[in-house]
Amino acid sequence: MDAMAIARDMTAGEAKDAVRAWVTGADHRRFDELADGTVLCQVTHSNLKQNIIELRFDLHSTVRATKNNLYTYNGTNREFMELQLFEGDRLIARMLDDDKMLGFYGMTHGHRVHVVDHDPMSLSRGGGLDDVSQVKKYVMSEEDYDKREGTLRAWKREQLKKNPHFKYSDALPASGRAAAAAAAAAGPRAPDVDFEDDTLVEGIEVGARCSIRPGERRGAVAYVGKIEGKTGWWVGVRLDEPLGRTDGTASGKRYFDAEPGYATFIRPTGVKVGDFPPVDEELGDLAEAKADSAAAAGAAAAASAAPPAAEAAAAAAGAEAKAEDAGEAAAAALSEAAAREAATAKRAAARPSALHRRPGDDDFADDDDDDEL
Repeated sequence: MDAMAIARDMTAGEAKDAVRAWVTGADHRRFDELADGTVLCQVTHSNLKQNIIELRFDLHSTVRATKNNLYTYNGTNREFMELQLFEGDRLIARMLDDDKMLGFYGMTHGHRVHVVDHDPMSLSRGGGLDDVSQVKKYVMSEEDYDKREGTLRAWKREQLKKNPHFKYSDALPASGRAAAAAAAAAGPRAPDVDFEDDTLVEGIEVGARCSIRPGERRGAVAYVGKIEGKTGWWVGVRLDEPLGRTDGTASGKRYFDAEPGYATFIRPTGVKVGDFPPVDEELGDLAEAKADSAAAAGAAAAASAAPPAAEAAAAAAGAEAKAEDAGEAAAAALSEAAAREAATAKRAAARPSALHRRPGDDDFADDDDDDEL
């Protein structure tokens, strides 16, 4: 049976497992091509957050030569460097003799070499090299900004001197002015939704499956209520995919448990409760239903009376064609699942989660007007 035939018979979950097994299948042989006397070890440092994965070490090198090599990675002076050998979190040996070879201490694949920096004047102490919060940032004062030329503020100041009633819309190009005039002629916007209205959350219950906008993201309702520091009703949703902004916390308080990025809080107007099964389950049921239908058709044909030879051949060809159609349907379902996963990844990249948003992302927005947290 060829690979395409096998793929047609797989559900979306089985296809994922097969790809994962193919990618990791040779992990147990990753050390086979190394030269004799060479091992791959992890390297950590007492003062730094850096974690070097699988650095090559020659077991015939001395501890002194190894320190000289590690200096190029972490900047710790050899005279103040102590090397410790770990297996997981268990200390195996302190490599204190600079003249000993690494093989003397029983170093092998997967061990961790921990560098201890004993220099009392080390620049890396207390996060000096990797804690950016200790770096003083330049902040321009309002007085200095007022003195600068060529800024938006300076330009606006010049325009107000020419016309005390100046508005930014006056500087728009012709098309922009037309759009602004059309918006003004349309009259005031429809009144905003009153999110204090209790009727907004009628029918939205904890545990119900739902789809939320924007993005038609699916999940289950995990919280319905108010949030400290915010106005109106909010609905907390535990998502099927990592397309959220939080892990079940809002404004520093936890309202339900979820993996980072698998939760969000949204206004009730963006929640639709109904029959919204998880994506993988929906695609798997579709493929299985089509395959069962084809199998039933084949069984019915086999149970019928034996026709003449020509008709039997035609019936067999029809059953084979139906089976092939079922296989193609399953393959199409897998393709649809892959496309949906790609779209999910694209949406996740375009939507910063709470763990990846910059502190200033909301500096110019009123939190109470946001529809999602």
